[in-house]
Amino acid sequence: MIRTYRFRLLLIGVCLLILLYNSLLIYIKLNLFKTQGRMIKQIVIMCATNYIALDSMNLTDTTQMDSLERLLLSLLRESPNEIMNLNIITYEKEVRVHLQVLKSIVMENRTITYEFISLDEIKLRFEKYIEMSQNYTAKDRYHKYHDVTVHFRPLYHKIFTYEKIVVLDVDLEFRSPLDELFNHFKQMSPNQIIAVAYDQTPYYRKAFRKYRTKNPLTSIGSPSPGHQGFNTGVMLFDLKKMRDSKELSFHLTENGYISLFGKYQMVSHLGDQDFFTLLGAEYPYLFYILDCSFNRQMSPQFFSDPLFDKYHKCDNEVKIYHGNGKSVIPKKDQNP
Repeated sequence: MIRTYRFRLLLIGVCLLILLYNSLLIYIKLNLFKTQGRMIKQIVIMCATNYIALDSMNLTDTTQMDSLERLLLSLLRESPNEIMNLNIITYEKEVRVHLQVLKSIVMENRTITYEFISLDEIKLRFEKYIEMSQNYTAKDRYHKYHDVTVHFRPLYHKIFTYEKIVVLDVDLEFRSPLDELFNHFKQMSPNQIIAVAYDQTPYYRKAFRKYRTKNPLTSIGSPSPGHQGFNTGVMLFDLKKMRDSKELSFHLTENGYISLFGKYQMVSHLGDQDFFTLLGAEYPYLFYILDCSFNRQMSPQFFSDPLFDKYHKCDNEVKIYHGNGKSVIPKKDQNP
């Protein structure tokens, strides 16, 4: 009887120690990333190689490394004391390659931490959704936008447990502090779940051609203040709101896809960027529009189009350059 009593006391003691230890870990974690009341900023960067693009665009296997290095150096230059955690999405076989960049840049800076998110596991976990999304993309399976890397961003609220994240393409260069981008979370209304900038080409005017023909008075595909479509190189996700969004939840299903793509008669060529553009056309109140300066796209595609300037116009000082389409980002002391 005495032994049983002692054993129970010992068990209770062990449980209390475990509880105390876990509480201490949580306290340390919360305070480790606090500086003058600021919490760590979560950034998600897609670094997995698009192997279809690698083959079709004559890219080298160092392209992602070079872009990641430029992005990180610009973040450190513009926000040297910012506290951030980098969530690097990549294939497991590519972790070693990205570590070369991270060790040379990040490990010398104590305000930045990083972790790798396995794209291999994401593919297995969300295989059905990814296949469905790919089925709505142009049928050429060898097109770069048929690659899995551009088909699962609408699922980030299921992948990450954070409340808010900034989602970045790797081909970016910051020209302003990270805080200026994160501050847009404070400006989003209760209904707005995502912040994103417009695409700065007439691409979606062409993509919505059939819908515009049948609806000649529509502003879908027209230059701002019309819905000229989104570019997803820089995005702010309020993951808590995304988890609660009935509209998003429905349109991640087969029936939801059918209703969106059917109504707007679009054949997708840009993966989940097209999905977000369609969702924005149907529910504009879900999206907060970032100023063009926070995603200044440098791609020369459609440059010869007579309407290019109406879509590409951006008079404000550039905060973030986007070297999409293998375009060249101007040096810091140069004007584009």
